[in-house]
Amino acid sequence: MNKTKNKKKVKQKNKKTYYYIGTIILIAVLFYLLFMFYNLKTSSSDINKKDNEGLTVLMHALSDNNLNKNEIKKLILDNRKKIDYTLKDSNGRNILMYAVFYGYSDIIKDIAKQIDNINEKDNDGRTALHLAAQYGKYEAVATLVELGADINIKDNLSLKPIDIAEFEGFEEIYNYLQSKSN
Repeated sequence: MNKTKNKKKVKQKNKKTYYYIGTIILIAVLFYLLFMFYNLKTSSSDINKKDNEGLTVLMHALSDNNLNKNEIKKLILDNRKKIDYTLKDSNGRNILMYAVFYGYSDIIKDIAKQIDNINEKDNDGRTALHLAAQYGKYEAVATLVELGADINIKDNLSLKPIDIAEFEGFEEIYNYLQSKSN
């Protein structure tokens, strides 16, 4: 009778061991797949590929806020020479405009160094500064002004960034732009 009980205990231990090993293998496979997906998503051949809305991988990364600041910096650094900074989405927005949505000044500065015209306009005639004012991104507004963005440039509706900040109720941005226009 003891032999039978011992065999059952051994079988139960073996089942638990196989269960744990199977779980570990499953987790390892999932991490591998996530790693492969991330590398595929950020590979040099795909960095400039556009989706049906004209967004590149970097534009998605900047607009979705799914990656932290260091991951964005790494994506830019790893692909610096491969990124086409002239690409625009279907709304005429470039990578700098997407960096404004993200809002970090060091990323904006890094991207601004790579583009020819900080005052480039989208299909609505808005610049990165217009968008920063519209979305209440004070740090982005200050950085763009520091980099030489034109605070008096008008969009297709003849609105300046200061007009947009006032309309949207971003008093701090309005006051900042007001102080820079004097």
